[in-house]
Amino acid sequence: MVRRRRQEENCIVTVHIAYARKGFHAVFDGELYLPKSWSDDRERCREAGIPDDMVYRPKWKIGLELYDHATGNGLHFDWMTFDEGYGSKPEFLRELSARNQRFVGEVPRNFMGWIKAPRSSPGRFTSTVAAAAARHLGSPAAARRRGGLTRCSKRTGSATSLG
Repeated sequence: MVRRRRQEENCIVTVHIAYARKGFHAVFDGELYLPKSWSDDRERCREAGIPDDMVYRPKWKIGLELYDHATGNGLHFDWMTFDEGYGSKPEFLRELSARNQRFVGEVPRNFMGWIKAPRSSPGRFTSTVAAAAARHLGSPAAARRRGGLTRCSKRTGSATSLG
């Protein structure tokens, strides 16, 4: 049991960016992901040959760095896709939107958001606005009854109204 646990702790985790179009598929960039527990243990890093300048960065930030590097070198992505590990990070989604990048990604089943951003003054999106929106939308069940939510099927990729 201890041996198996040690093997899992010593695995290599990387973040990659890939490209696919009309039968062409390529993984063209990647970066080592260093967990926080490793980053905080510099002795362990040195024993493993990890340079001192390699430190913990969240995977979604690494993903954006890879994206920026690729687009900075002239690559264009019609769409980006990603799993729940990235889709659960609002900062990641906001950054892709700020770059005018279209995307479709997996999000947690309890993820909530707006189809259209609520109206507010620039820089004034506060908890008051969020609270007002929550009062307006009510519970997810109430929103479904009003036909305000859409269910997207992961298996088929189809969308159906929950109303």
